[in-house]
Amino acid sequence: KEMQKKFPGFVIASENDDTHLPWLPSRFHAFNYVLGGGIPYGKILELFGTESGGKTLMAYDFAYCCQYLGGVVLWADAEQSFTNDWAETNGLDLSRTVVYRETAIEKISDWVASMALYWRSQLTHNEPILLILDSVSALDTEANINSEMSDAKADMGNRAKAIYKYFRIRNEMLYSLGVTQIYINQLRSNLKAGMFENPDTTPGGAALKFYASQRIGLYGGKNLTKK
Repeated sequence: KEMQKKFPGFVIASENDDTHLPWLPSRFHAFNYVLGGGIPYGKILELFGTESGGKTLMAYDFAYCCQYLGGVVLWADAEQSFTNDWAETNGLDLSRTVVYRETAIEKISDWVASMALYWRSQLTHNEPILLILDSVSALDTEANINSEMSDAKADMGNRAKAIYKYFRIRNEMLYSLGVTQIYINQLRSNLKAGMFENPDTTPGGAALKFYASQRIGLYGGKNLTKK
């Protein structure tokens, strides 16, 4: 017990029951089955895929379930595509939806931290908090946004480093506060892929691939037939 007081994160594995942690479901039972029940509190789901594949629609569905359970939705709108009409059409309560229209990774990081601390202090009965970022491919560094295009240098590496820093400094706090996270991402073609390699890749560096507990690819235009 003295060690646990000194190191709050220290537990004996056999005494730590993590099999009944809460999770956020969607309204699609088959999709919940694929996810093992839904998205666990504090964990990350990456939704990636082609355009018009249903990524944002799926995020709206999780947002509906979050509010149905008494929670709040935090929507980082990096693509400037969030509209009240479409949100209400998909069942969202606008009074429990906080939208931040921003593209700079640094500003989004600070906003996420402030909102997570505030809403967890308000939701005292473990109601869900869902963070949705739409989308990772639209993010950029503040320095590059405010620069002249004629003065721009190779910045893709800097953007990936900033995204990695965001996850590195915010992941532990968001997990401890039980903030469920959905990051929407797009697909890009990897021109260097070999014959037997996957030609599809996701922008934003490799950080999200490692931090995400669940990664779901959504593709449009494919028919599923039952044999």
